Amino acid sequence: MKKRDSKKKYEKIKNADEEDIKYLMKLDEESERLFDKQATKKHKNEDMIGNKINDLNEKPMLRDYLFKHVSNQQLEKDIQKI
Repeated sequence: MKKRDSKKKYEKIKNADEEDIKYLMKLDEESERLFDKQATKKHKNEDMIGNKINDLNEKPMLRDYLFKHVSNQQLEKDIQKI
């Protein structure tokens, strides 16, 4: 959202003085910054996961071992539930 649009929107609030409007605009900026930061982290995590999957595809023995290990863990959990 553009600063000018935010300011116009906030100026419509009854009893909002200039200090309140500045505070709300600052909150908008901080929210946008945090949103961008979170999106960057998500993108990095997706890249990391993709790289790990590619690594496993290049190492079929490791992939098979991990798959069997996870399957055995799930089987043990299912048996414990019974």
